[in-house]
Amino acid sequence: MKKYLILLTFLFFLSITGVVLAQSESGFVADEQTNVKAQVLKIIKQENTKVLESDAEHTVQTLKVEVLEGANKGDELTIENDYQVLKDGEIFYLKQISDSVTGKRQYSVGEPYRLPQIFWLIGIFLLAVLIFC
Repeated sequence: MKKYLILLTFLFFLSITGVVLAQSESGFVADEQTNVKAQVLKIIKQENTKVLESDAEHTVQTLKVEVLEGANKGDELTIENDYQVLKDGEIFYLKQISDSVTGKRQYSVGEPYRLPQIFWLIGIFLLAVLIFC
């Protein structure tokens, strides 16, 4: 009798799982995010703002940037940057999020382009290996 009760309970919970789905997969369309290289053409505005509920200051920049790769190569954009302080001419990764429903694009500053510095470190390491081995 106890086995039948456990089996019926299991079947009951198994049968109601199809009813509690919040959203069908066919109606879901994810936003598209791409990372492309961009270069700072001009710092339009840079200001320090106070962080709420704190005495700390935070730098916010308005930048004019040029997209260096991807479908929008050559486009010049004006974006707000509160992530990391950038300088004129600096190359960084620009995050582009395209809303799948409206097609609207949002841009934000990503990580700086560090490949040249990495090549220098690899070169110094190889030179050290050749000298000391």
